Amino acid sequence: MFKKLQELYHSANESIKKAAKKTQSALQDKNSIQKLGTIIIVLLLIAAVLGLTGFLFLSVYRFIDNHMGELAIIGISIAMFFAWIQSGREQREAKRRKVLEEKYKALMPKANAVYEKVGGFMGDILRDKSLASLINLANPSNLSNIIMENPAQRIQIKPDGTGYLLTYRANKLSITNLIPEHILTIRDVLQGAINQRITSYGINGLCPPKQNTFLHVMGEPSDCHTYVTFCLDYDEEKINDSYSAAPVFSTFNDSTYGY
Repeated sequence: MFKKLQELYHSANESIKKAAKKTQSALQDKNSIQKLGTIIIVLLLIAAVLGLTGFLFLSVYRFIDNHMGELAIIGISIAMFFAWIQSGREQREAKRRKVLEEKYKALMPKANAVYEKVGGFMGDILRDKSLASLINLANPSNLSNIIMENPAQRIQIKPDGTGYLLTYRANKLSITNLIPEHILTIRDVLQGAINQRITSYGINGLCPPKQNTFLHVMGEPSDCHTYVTFCLDYDEEKINDSYSAAPVFSTFNDSTYGY
């Protein structure tokens, strides 16, 4: 029995010595010390961050709890301030729209007159059979074949008030879909005819013969199956720049259009 206790004592003593040697060896290893130090620092930083976060959360909670009434008043005041700003913007926008509507309303009688005169001018151009056949469009018999059926689609007044965007239509000789190249041809042929006719004859009731600086095909014509629509950019300021009282010639007159 005594012998077994003695062996157990010696075994425990050897284990303690080995552990002490390993600890001493680890402490003598600089890398191990650095790693241990890094781990301790990281743990301390995590603990500090968690503690600070908890402190801030608790402070904010106490502040809100103690000043709930004041914060509610401040929030309502801020909301009312932004609502007042938005209301002012809406009022200014409504006023601006009203001014534009009144301006457009005042300009519409003149715009309608311009639309009819330019429509007659375009009718003159499209009554040229050789030109109409070149671009596969029918000859209009009167103004109703040129103007858009829906009055709302006829005229757009430019936002800056310098003129109008005038939309017209021309019936096709066939209902086949037009290829992009043909649409571009229609645009170019119409623009060339417009330039030439204004230079030679002017526009009845609008301007004498002069160089065209005020009437241009805008964008590309649109293929609407049985007819083509095209938009003309009419510049009121440019047409008045060099206006003179020279005579104007036209093959159309108001009776031709049925007016």
